[in-house]
Amino acid sequence: MKRFMYFALFVLAACAAIFLFFLLPSLLETREDKWCKEAREDIKIMLRSPASAKFPYKSCNVYYNQEWDAWRFMVMVDALNGFGAEIRENWYCVAFKNNTGESEKDAYSVQCSDKPMKPVRQTIGK
Repeated sequence: MKRFMYFALFVLAACAAIFLFFLLPSLLETREDKWCKEAREDIKIMLRSPASAKFPYKSCNVYYNQEWDAWRFMVMVDALNGFGAEIRENWYCVAFKNNTGESEKDAYSVQCSDKPMKPVRQTIGK
């Protein structure tokens, strides 16, 4: 009986560890994390060699710009240029509110450019 209790306790601990390791990070994803993922995908499409794109850890720092009423962030990417040399580029991104009536988490658009930029707001549905 004691062995069964130890085995049951081990299985329960293993299930808890699996939950914490695999599922918890996705449940705790913030909107900033979502914007960074979206920006990385958009940047990959615009690169000359998308398959070579590597994003350094913590390459996305988001901060609020009160003047624009938008969130700004810069994403660093290491990728091959047209000559085959790996270079690090800074991409500038802006996340701004859409006013589409969607949920708060999904009501933002992300725009990225390889040059500093201001958001271009589009009026949707008008």
